[in-house]
Amino acid sequence: MWLKNFFRRLQGLWRSQAIHREITDELQFHIDMRVEENIRRGMSPDEARRDAERRFGNLTRVKEQGYDVRGGRWLETVWQDLRYGARSLVKNPLFTLIAVLTLAVGIGANTSIFSIVNAVLLRPLPYREPEKLMTIWTARPQQGQGQFRTSLPNFKDWREQSRVFEGMAAYGFNRYNLTGAGEPEQIRGAQVSEDFFNVMGVQAALGRTFTPEENRGPFVVLSNAFWSRRFSSDPGVIGKTLTLNGTNFTIVGVMPARFDFPGQEVVMWVTLTQAMSGAPNYANSRTNHSFCVVARLKDGVTPKQAQTEMDVIASRLQRQYPETNANLGVSVIPLYEQVVGNVRLAMLVLLGAVAIVLLISCANVANLLLARAVAREREFAVRAALGAGRWRLIRQLLTESLLLALLGGSVGVLLAVWGISSLTRLDPGDVPRLDQVSVDGVVLGFTLAVTMLSGIIFGIAPALSAKANLSIALKDSGRGAIGTRRGQRLRSILVVSEIALALILLVSAGLMIRSFLRLLAVDPGFNPRNLLTMQIILPPSKYADAQRIVNVYREVFERLTLHPGVEAVGAGTGLPPVFNQLRSSFTVEGYQPSRAGAEAIANFLSINPEYFKTLGIPLIAGRAFSDQDTERAPRVAIISQRMVKRYFPDRPAIGGRLSFGGGTNPQWCVVVGVASDVKYSGGLSSAEEDAIYLPYPQAPTNGMYLMIRAGADPLSLVASARSVVRSVDADVPIAKIKMMDEVIDSSVARPRLIVALLGLFGAIALTLAVIGIYGVISYAVAQCAQEIGIRMALGAKPSDVLGMMVGRGARLALTGVVIGVIGSSAVTRALGDLLFGVSPTDPLTFGGVAILLIVVAILASYIPARRAMKVDPVTALK
Repeated sequence: MWLKNFFRRLQGLWRSQAIHREITDELQFHIDMRVEENIRRGMSPDEARRDAERRFGNLTRVKEQGYDVRGGRWLETVWQDLRYGARSLVKNPLFTLIAVLTLAVGIGANTSIFSIVNAVLLRPLPYREPEKLMTIWTARPQQGQGQFRTSLPNFKDWREQSRVFEGMAAYGFNRYNLTGAGEPEQIRGAQVSEDFFNVMGVQAALGRTFTPEENRGPFVVLSNAFWSRRFSSDPGVIGKTLTLNGTNFTIVGVMPARFDFPGQEVVMWVTLTQAMSGAPNYANSRTNHSFCVVARLKDGVTPKQAQTEMDVIASRLQRQYPETNANLGVSVIPLYEQVVGNVRLAMLVLLGAVAIVLLISCANVANLLLARAVAREREFAVRAALGAGRWRLIRQLLTESLLLALLGGSVGVLLAVWGISSLTRLDPGDVPRLDQVSVDGVVLGFTLAVTMLSGIIFGIAPALSAKANLSIALKDSGRGAIGTRRGQRLRSILVVSEIALALILLVSAGLMIRSFLRLLAVDPGFNPRNLLTMQIILPPSKYADAQRIVNVYREVFERLTLHPGVEAVGAGTGLPPVFNQLRSSFTVEGYQPSRAGAEAIANFLSINPEYFKTLGIPLIAGRAFSDQDTERAPRVAIISQRMVKRYFPDRPAIGGRLSFGGGTNPQWCVVVGVASDVKYSGGLSSAEEDAIYLPYPQAPTNGMYLMIRAGADPLSLVASARSVVRSVDADVPIAKIKMMDEVIDSSVARPRLIVALLGLFGAIALTLAVIGIYGVISYAVAQCAQEIGIRMALGAKPSDVLGMMVGRGARLALTGVVIGVIGSSAVTRALGDLLFGVSPTDPLTFGGVAILLIVVAILASYIPARRAMKVDPVTALK
């Protein structure tokens, strides 16, 4: 019904004359009917018409009321306001340009960041009923570690004993050498259990996923991106083969474009059973925690109920397998939390930052409108004198404000499109779903809402001031309410608000900058300069013999060392400071833990003898590995300095023994050296961890990272490294070719992006606040010209006038700083998890930003104050 009425009123905009004629004809018909009735009662024709018109009352008012009901008078007045506002903005192009650009910056920044928040946080995961998907992790509560991978035997026990899950699947990661078609390529794949895709609730876009019969066979499902890149989106790819690590895999399906679980780098999925067929130590060992688990809840089951049941199962496994499962618990975490949990705080901080920028933009535009309203005081007075009510004046001003906001929002969307493309190019690599950011309907709806709200926010102050003392405005021809103290108070409140908001944003940016500088100053434990890194993986099907693996790597090391410009060649299973391949438990002979059942965990690295020399890791005591530490020699190990402090506090570490692997036949190693501590996973901000180094002939592995120390340009050695590896085995590619400086930079990419954006928003906020202060003081000088002239005529010195005007700006700044400091002390506590080595209430940052704002505010006040000193008293008085 309301929609029908709306369209009927909307028709009134272009049928107004016809509707007026219809109303007039209808009224005339009723009057004529009353006249005829009066004549029948014995009245004369003139008397009968006068009586009929008197009974109807004011015909003009009745016609207007009828048009309000049948026509669209309120829409007509809105249309009039829009046309008048548009003409007014066109007549003041400089004002319009400044206001639109100011709003566009705030709205564009909000649209850009919200589009990222929408894609990363708000958009549901692209799976069937994603709220039911849970990740399940091994936990070590006594050590405060809640998310560890699990072993395949433990996973199987979880799946068999749980009753709250509809399905449970395991997956792991592996790198494969793709050969047989052009240049060998190293790609990343996932090894998944047979019901993985059913648990995720996703079907193949082309072909199918795995069937139970294919669980042990060499079958592969491709990602949409890899299918497009490698096979040019050929629909006939089903049934073709890929040679991965020397084994032919049959392609059975291609997944949808948005499916990239468990990571953007994963380009294919293979069956877990087939992948583990050649690795019984992984498939049957409870100490090899190398697999992740995802599960789907049954209908009506909550995550809390699932956690309760898994706690019971974990306790049962502790009693059943005390040697391997002692003190091991289970954590059940929703998949959504797992995907976005690490970036949620950063996204919300950035969204809050752009909201502050928008509020400051609105305050600046409101100040512009207040100043512009002074010139319109007589216009408002005349309108009021002609019968316009207060609400009619407010509606006119709000309509103009909304029109200005729509213009700013339109330009802001254009800025946002450019900003989004720039932000996605700065992808730090660890922000999920950043590649799905776009300006869609949700983002445009948000922008429209922000635009309308902004128009109301910055339009409300001048609109409320439109109730000015109109009689005074008509009499004085100049000084209405907006030019009086009330208008000055409104402008001062807006500027104080700008300064307070700018201080909150600048303090947050300052804390992040100081945190980032502290992070960059962290010693990673090695020398990253002139260090080239790359990864080599020998296919297990071709290199199943440990001795052959050792021989191939030894040949690669020796040939690389002979190349000009190569100072040293190191190799290991870890790439500091971002990745380590194996983390496992160990036992130190003669060491009694302080807590019963406490498990010792360390990073295990298989390295070559030149590893420490190549990376520049200092050897604190003992010796490095040598070529004599072969597979037939006594087993030896080098431990980190941190381990000496914990496990050998009152006895020499050299000569001590430790074992790993557990079981009835532990492998004992003699400690022959102590190396300086190195950060091996989690980046520069990660806590230091114990590390145990083993000579690679005694712990051979197919995958190794090569580190080449060069005397000059390391990148010039890439071709030589590729040639050496190809000469040893033409089917083995090298991958992940990066300078170590790049590796470190990538580990701090996310905090760098946050710092850059907060710094940019802080600079915008500071600029807008300075413009606001300058505008208010300039306006005060113009308004107080007469007062200044009187003061100078009575003997005031120019320096007194300067001090008065600068002091006004300083008082505004000081008030805003005090309010901002109070607000910042509460807001910055939310930044705690993003900071490194800096307190959320760092006094140096708070004090520095406060002083900066006060100094900038005084400088912004100084220029118009200097203009006040040059006021001619005679001219001002006239």
